[in-house]
Amino acid sequence: MRWLLALVLTLMALEAQAQQVSVTTGDHPGFTRVVLEAQGLNGWRLERLSDGYALRLRRPAGFNLDNAFRVITRDRLTGLAPLDDGRGLQLSVGCACHAVGFDYRPGIVVIDLRDGPPPQGSSFELTQSGDIAPPLAATDPTPRPMARTTATWEWTDQALTAEQTPAAPIAAPPVPDTQKLALRDALLMGLSDGAARGLVDPVVRLPPAPRTVDTTPGTARVGLLALPGVVGLSPQGNRPSLTATGAECIEPARIDVPAWGNPDLPATAQLTGIAAFLGEFDRPDPDALTMAVRRHLWLGFGVEAAALVDAFAADSADADLWRGMARAVDGGTDPGGPFAGMTICDGPAALWAALAEPELSPPAVNTQAVLRSFSALPPHLRRSLGPPLTEKFLQSGDQATAQSLRDAMLRGDPGAGALVDARIALRSDNPEQAEAEARAALAEGGPDSAAALVTLIEAQFQARKPVAPADVTAVAALRQEQPDDIALTRATILALALSGAFDEAFGAVETAPQSVASSTTADLWALLAETGPDSALLTHGILAAAPPPTSVETRLQLATRLTGLGFGSAAQVWLGPDGDPVALAAAELAAGDARAALTRLAARPGSEAATIRARALLALGDPTTAADLLAGEAAAQSGDILYARIQARDWDFLRQNGPAPWQSAAAEVRPAPLSGAPLSDGRAILTQSAATRAAITALLEAAPQQTLP
Repeated sequence: MRWLLALVLTLMALEAQAQQVSVTTGDHPGFTRVVLEAQGLNGWRLERLSDGYALRLRRPAGFNLDNAFRVITRDRLTGLAPLDDGRGLQLSVGCACHAVGFDYRPGIVVIDLRDGPPPQGSSFELTQSGDIAPPLAATDPTPRPMARTTATWEWTDQALTAEQTPAAPIAAPPVPDTQKLALRDALLMGLSDGAARGLVDPVVRLPPAPRTVDTTPGTARVGLLALPGVVGLSPQGNRPSLTATGAECIEPARIDVPAWGNPDLPATAQLTGIAAFLGEFDRPDPDALTMAVRRHLWLGFGVEAAALVDAFAADSADADLWRGMARAVDGGTDPGGPFAGMTICDGPAALWAALAEPELSPPAVNTQAVLRSFSALPPHLRRSLGPPLTEKFLQSGDQATAQSLRDAMLRGDPGAGALVDARIALRSDNPEQAEAEARAALAEGGPDSAAALVTLIEAQFQARKPVAPADVTAVAALRQEQPDDIALTRATILALALSGAFDEAFGAVETAPQSVASSTTADLWALLAETGPDSALLTHGILAAAPPPTSVETRLQLATRLTGLGFGSAAQVWLGPDGDPVALAAAELAAGDARAALTRLAARPGSEAATIRARALLALGDPTTAADLLAGEAAAQSGDILYARIQARDWDFLRQNGPAPWQSAAAEVRPAPLSGAPLSDGRAILTQSAATRAAITALLEAAPQQTLP
């Protein structure tokens, strides 16, 4: 029991012993910092007084104020004094400013006196009774006492008339690192123990360093001297990296994403501890908050990182950078953001600027810096950021850089390049390989499945290959989950058209966003012109107004098909008044205006124009002229020539050059020779009649095989 009583008395003595707190200060632009350091310093509260603030502690403490005003002026902090009860420190303030306190680390409390009014709802502005105190106002600073002098001259006149220059702000002393202090104490204890055991011989002073003679020839460093107001740059100096407009590029240390995480640890371990950035009174620790935002960006959690910035770090100097990187990590663009114009920079800023731009212009992109920075990213970020970045370089025509990005993605992740290979093949007009690579990427699953399915549909569209019903269902389901995704909306429309569902495809275009409709409508009409059935063509191709914007080739194909179906007026709508003259003449002829067709092609050479003129002449009842016109065209279609000769009743031509049925029929057109004898003449007429009947029968049987206009 006696040892227990002694232990209790010892603990009571330790509790009664006042804690010694060291106080140091420093002036900075915009604020004055007060640092309090003591072993086990915690459990503090900062409250308002009428002329300043009071820092209250849980137990009595002694304050070492010897160095409190050694390096600062009294412009903000005018006085420091222990509280009457010995459990805190009074801070007298002489400026229109406010205080913010926080735990820098265990055993160190920092109080900043910042210029300006306090933030709304600051808990440090509450008095001891819980009321909100009015903001502090500036007071006349207390001048420092003048040094004593033994001079015989009247020094008061000089003191009153001399211009006093305020002392330049001196940086606050660095906050001691407790780990370094512990290491120093351990080294001293180890050396002392070694000296006591005779293992170490202490020396009074260090021996002088040996002198070395420099035998190399003397060199001179030549540079440009700095003139007043001008910074001199020497050839050996580090020149700042500038954009095309002269703005400085973002420092690599501020966006050094590879250093913000550990690729050897799982994601759950990466997130451990980063959520504890809120201190007492829900005040975020700036260092811990910065680490949390950076770790989320390193993991690829863009939305979460942006939410942290908006909620707790909106005033941070890097807030805009973090928001821009968060958008890029989630696949978004931000052309007017913090990385605007920095694709030419020689550092990681070039990579993030390229990710932020919707389109790239190769001459304005530092591709080497982009490749270096991309290769330094962790594998999961290379896999997620690689496909969209590769697509931008492919769209700009820089396939070499796209291939280099693909190679960087494969490093450490062999299955990451299938989607990029599919897109490269697609840009190289190789839809078969693109489809194979896209199916391989689709089979792997994961977050790239939607992009792989979109690439698969694009490859089948390029090859004009039908889409399987399962793929149509899959892309439609993904669009239901992501209705705002432009690529999925376009892929859904193309998949419906390639599967023959043109009615659904045109309906989807009508409800699609303008950006999708403008880029997909022309492709949909091209599919209708090339592969659409006649029923879909007649349903959607006969327009009552001006045609939508499509290529000249597509409009010509649609007009040609409509003309062949007998809808000349609808074909003229697609062609327009300035369309192809031959196609317009054919449309006019199909619409029943043969004279307009003749007028349009009156002086136009070529077999195609001659054929349409001949058809117009036939429509006008002049088969002989039509036959003669086609006779002079070596490239005229045999069916058109035959039809014109038949309409002109050119039996001699048909007997010599016509098909076998027409040769037989034309041979019977001539009357049978008669001898004058009734019996023989009757027999000759009957024989010719039978031959004519047989020729007509053969001609009728062969007629369906002839292609007549």
